Order: sequence, then structure tokens, then C-alpha cells
Amino acid sequence: MIYRILSIISSIILLTGAAFGQDAQLDSLLKVLNNSKSDTNKVNLLNTISKKFFTSNPERSVFYGLQSA
Repeated sequence: MIYRILSIISSIILLTGAAFGQDAQLDSLLKVLNNSKSDTNKVNLLNTISKKFFTSNPERSVFYGLQSA
């Protein structure tokens, strides 16, 4: 019984931490995007942002993907 409770609590803690880390990474990428020049690096950055939004927000993923084209 204790093993099951600890297992559930551990899973919740681990999954919550991963979700918060993803937002921070996206925030950092978006800040870099605002300061980037129009070149190959900006296109690569837009593609990376698009991939990060793919599962969580498909509409924004398409938006950034189209900007890179």
C-alpha cells in the first residue's frame, strides 16, 4: 500500500516538473526570436518553436511554421 502511494506521488512530482520546464524553454526561445535578425538562424529558431508547440498548441505551431517558410 505504501509503495503504491509513493509511486503515485513520485509520478505526479516528476510529471509536474517536466511541464514547467517546457514553458521556460519556450519562453527563452520566444525572447531570442524577438531579438533575432532575418536570416537562417531565425528560420531555424522558428522551426524549433513550431516543433515545441506541436503537441501543446497546434495552431501556434502552424503559425510559427508558416513564418519560417
